[in-house]
Amino acid sequence: MIVRQTIGCSDTTTSSRHLVSDASESITGTNTESILQVYPNPAYNEVNVTSVNKITEITITNVVGQCVHSQTCNNSSVQINIAQLPAGVYFMKVMDETGVTTVVRVVKSGQ
Repeated sequence: MIVRQTIGCSDTTTSSRHLVSDASESITGTNTESILQVYPNPAYNEVNVTSVNKITEITITNVVGQCVHSQTCNNSSVQINIAQLPAGVYFMKVMDETGVTTVVRVVKSGQ
């Protein structure tokens, strides 16, 4: 089922396991091991995403819900070039191989 389709990006998530982070750069599980890290945040040219599990998909939307970046992955560490994006607040949705979807607020700085 497609939930949203805008500017070439679509959300076909069927998993019921979601985790939303407001401003944190690191998401932790029940043990103190880091599950997902997004850094630097704020970022200027690129954002690094690392996870304990393999990342399968990353989607970045702006504050009005328009998809500005989407990619499929098959690695536990991904580097995303955001230099072309205007400064502002974005939401990065990261799906891993276990079906867990995590949304992290990412700030793109002007310099």
